[in-house]
Amino acid sequence: MQEENIYTEMAQIYDNIQTKFTEGLRSIISNSQVKRSVIEKIGPERIASLNIKWLGLPLVSKQKDDFYNQHEISGGWLVVTHSATITK
Repeated sequence: MQEENIYTEMAQIYDNIQTKFTEGLRSIISNSQVKRSVIEKIGPERIASLNIKWLGLPLVSKQKDDFYNQHEISGGWLVVTHSATITK
């Protein structure tokens, strides 16, 4: 049941993503940024509890990998971001 709620929350967050442009400034939010933002919004602890694997690693963990790219988010959590843009 908990897993279902998290997926529902993720879908709602993705549906509500908006980008605002200020006078003449164009910014692009990359897919890896969106993934990190969604994980932070839901809570990395909750995502980690789902045991989602990416490239054989936990999608969210506190253990640094020596090979694959990971980005640090709040609380010392790391998110695997090593993937093709289309799959993020």
